[in-house]
Amino acid sequence: MSKKIIFFLAFVFYFCYLPATGQVKKDIDNKAIQQQEMLLGKRQQEELLRQQQQKILLEKQKEQLAEKEKALLRLQYEKKEIELDNEKKQQSALLQKNQLQAQYEEAVRDKQITSQKAELAYNRRWLLFLGMLAILVIIISSIIYINQRKTKRLNKLIFIQNNELEKISMVKDRVLSVVGHDMRTPLNILLSFTQLLKGAHIGNNSCGGNGTDRLGSCDQAPCNTAMTSSIVSTSTGKLSKEGPDAVEDPSDALTVTVAPNPSTTDFGLIVKSKSQAAVTVRVLDVNGRVVDALYQVGIGSTIHVGGKLASGMYFAHVVQGNKQVVAKLVKVK
Repeated sequence: MSKKIIFFLAFVFYFCYLPATGQVKKDIDNKAIQQQEMLLGKRQQEELLRQQQQKILLEKQKEQLAEKEKALLRLQYEKKEIELDNEKKQQSALLQKNQLQAQYEEAVRDKQITSQKAELAYNRRWLLFLGMLAILVIIISSIIYINQRKTKRLNKLIFIQNNELEKISMVKDRVLSVVGHDMRTPLNILLSFTQLLKGAHIGNNSCGGNGTDRLGSCDQAPCNTAMTSSIVSTSTGKLSKEGPDAVEDPSDALTVTVAPNPSTTDFGLIVKSKSQAAVTVRVLDVNGRVVDALYQVGIGSTIHVGGKLASGMYFAHVVQGNKQVVAKLVKVK
């Protein structure tokens, strides 16, 4: 029961208290609204005053700005005037500079033209000199070329003539060698016959036995004979003696060996003998003239002769004391 009573009382209190509290709240709210309206009025008035002040300030600022703009325009006008004056001065200075530059360039151009004219005249003189020099060189070269051609032609003719002369000389040497060979046989016969006369085979009765036998019998030995014979070969010469008082000794013979033979340069003579006495070497042509000679040459080494001889046939005459050897030499090109 108590719970219900408490709940009922609370319910009654709630329904009685709520309307009273609602009225109080309304009064409070109305007062607050009035106060707010008063505050809003004051604020509006203050705002209006502030706006008016701001307008006044704005107008003042506008006036100041206008004055500043006028001053700025005046400064800009003055600046433009100053700039125009400076530009005029710069243009006049530039014009003077350009005039001076043009005068300087004209003077330099005149100087260059003068120097170029002088250089052209100098080049013309040089070209003239070089042209004359070239013509002179061409003339000299032509003369030299013509002379060289003439010289070559003459050299060719001389070469041909020399070849013909060499051929003729070779033919002459061959002919002379053949003639010499053909003449040597009868001369040898004459020499043998004269040796027979000297040896008393003819005209001496003491050896023949009677006055009518001039030559003696076939089996009769010669008396008082001192005959010397020479044996000559082309590459080796040997000399031996025969007689009543001498017996042939091969080791005592004088021998000469020629190498090379025929030769295109010089001849090497190798002399061999039992005696060590010096020898004399003479080189003779087919006409018997001495064309080369060496005197008092020691044996035991190669003796070189005939290095400067022309082509042909020659004879080497080697003499050692009373011994002598003749060897035939053939020089070819």
